[in-house]
Amino acid sequence: MLRLPSSLALAFSLLLIGGNVNADLIVWTGASNGSFSNANNWRNSDMGDIPGAPQSGVDSVLFGDSATGANLNSTFIVGAGQSFSANLNNYVFRLSTNGDLTIATGGTLDFSNAIFAEAPGGSNMNLTIEPGATVTTGAYFDEINYTTTFLADSSGVSTFNVAGNFFLRGGTLNIDVTNYDDANGDLILFDYGNSIGGVGAYSTVNIIGGSGTIDYAHDLGGGDLAIALTNVSAIPEPGSMSLFAAGLAGVFVRRRRA
Repeated sequence: MLRLPSSLALAFSLLLIGGNVNADLIVWTGASNGSFSNANNWRNSDMGDIPGAPQSGVDSVLFGDSATGANLNSTFIVGAGQSFSANLNNYVFRLSTNGDLTIATGGTLDFSNAIFAEAPGGSNMNLTIEPGATVTTGAYFDEINYTTTFLADSSGVSTFNVAGNFFLRGGTLNIDVTNYDDANGDLILFDYGNSIGGVGAYSTVNIIGGSGTIDYAHDLGGGDLAIALTNVSAIPEPGSMSLFAAGLAGVFVRRRRA
């Protein structure tokens, strides 16, 4: 019986099931409707007009063939080395009901000349920004049923940069500082410069693993404004506290023996 080396067997298996070993650039055409998950709304830039919706955590996405806006109503992860971008001025991308977008560490969202928004009347819409991601939009609009989550590593969060209009309409903001070293100071969440639009506020703010104060007009200098978490105090995880307590106990025992 012929046996293939394990590496070749894996590659052959992926080929049989149609798996993507390498990331592709999938281009939006908006051919039939605004559904992100509809394969007919996409083409593979390497294989011409062959349709196929992008694979979460695998493919890069370019909104570049159609002015028709896309609506994400599923889960999609922009992984390390992937991009989620638009090259059309004022292009509108929307998170709609059950839309869940994560910009992971090493991933890039580049809507420098485009608009990132949430569908009015939608529900259960989520955006998660991991540390080490790059996020830039020309304009930004959130909605009441929309949740934005920033995850911090020991050094900070990935700042969401907004070049133009910036509107908050009462959504939910989560900031997870569990792994943050609060000696590094303030966390700059959104850098919105001197936005033309009204900034607004969140209806709910949850600070996970610590405490702090939300400043909606944090001055970065020269009229550059930001939303920041100031006076950050991170609470060590229970495991870390146990190790700390064990270390103190060891010190006391050594002193008593001395």
